[in-house]
Amino acid sequence: MFIRADEELKSLSVFILTTSNQDTDKRAAYNLNVAGYIIKPVDFGSFLTTVSTLHSFWKLNEFSD
Repeated sequence: MFIRADEELKSLSVFILTTSNQDTDKRAAYNLNVAGYIIKPVDFGSFLTTVSTLHSFWKLNEFSD
C-alpha cells in the first residue's frame, strides 16, 4: 500500500534518503509526491550535516495546533 492511498497517512511529509543519484530514481520518487529527495553522503560527518539540515528544515516547517 502507498502512503498517499491511506487517509490517515496521506498528508505526511515524505523525504527519500538514498545513495542513488540516478535521474530515473529521482523522477520516480517525485512522481509519488515526495517532499524531498536527499542523496545520502558516504562519510559520516557529511551524513550528520545532512540530517541536521533536514531537522532544521522540518523545525521551520512544522505545523502547530
